Amino acid sequence: MIIIREEYRLYIVNYHLCQTMSCAIITGKTSSGDRARFLHKWKMGEDNTNILLLSTKVAGVGMNLERASTVLFIDIPYSPQIAWQAIGRVNRRTQSAEQIDVYFLRTYADFSAIQCTINTYLPFV
Repeated sequence: MIIIREEYRLYIVNYHLCQTMSCAIITGKTSSGDRARFLHKWKMGEDNTNILLLSTKVAGVGMNLERASTVLFIDIPYSPQIAWQAIGRVNRRTQSAEQIDVYFLRTYADFSAIQCTINTYLPFV
């Protein structure tokens, strides 16, 4: 799961990353019905998406993302509480992974740094 503070950067990462990998992007513009349908399929394993691209506004509230085992923040949130909320979406009682890995990239990271981090730390890519 990749979380980005600035929504416009989601589209940049989506453009570069999702040409070769199975990604899904969920933003504040995604309707609640579409979001709920996708997340239900994803949680049940009916969707083969490996990478979720989420904005911090979307990732911090109302979603259980326990299928994810890695959280990568591309932009460091303004408040640590935002990061804890997003991590809490993954760290649920129903989490099956033995550990959850959390990584932070600095805001000025360009796409090559993002790609290097993904290749290094996300095992499914």
